[in-house]
Amino acid sequence: MKLYLLVNSYCTGKQAYIQAMHAGFDLLMKYHDDSTYGTKCVDMITDWYNNHKTVVVLNAGNSDMLHYYETILDAQQTVPYDVFCEPGLDGAMTAIAVLASTEMVEDMKHMCDGLYDDVPGFFGVKYGCELEEILTDISTMRTAD
Repeated sequence: MKLYLLVNSYCTGKQAYIQAMHAGFDLLMKYHDDSTYGTKCVDMITDWYNNHKTVVVLNAGNSDMLHYYETILDAQQTVPYDVFCEPGLDGAMTAIAVLASTEMVEDMKHMCDGLYDDVPGFFGVKYGCELEEILTDISTMRTAD
């Protein structure tokens, strides 16, 4: 289980990590109880916090890409996520936090290794085509500078 922090490519150095942490903290607060989002997301976050605490900060491209990812994440109900928009940059979206289950992390490794290239649509069936696209993108992103 890993918390992926997808940062706008225009945020570099220390600023990238500051923006990433804003999104991560916002995710923790967004799902702090199950009254709105249900127990699955709260349970995932509790498991991550108690047993994993792995954080990966990645360069996710420009603002258009972040908005695209937000649209996809907003349409699904299985992956906890939140976005951070920097007030000091006129509300520009600077980071997205996405919590991936252990199974998703393993599947992303397989995506990178091309393990299921001979099984068309395998991950699309499992996660939905849009979420599969984000997981594939995450598996190929480089760490933030």
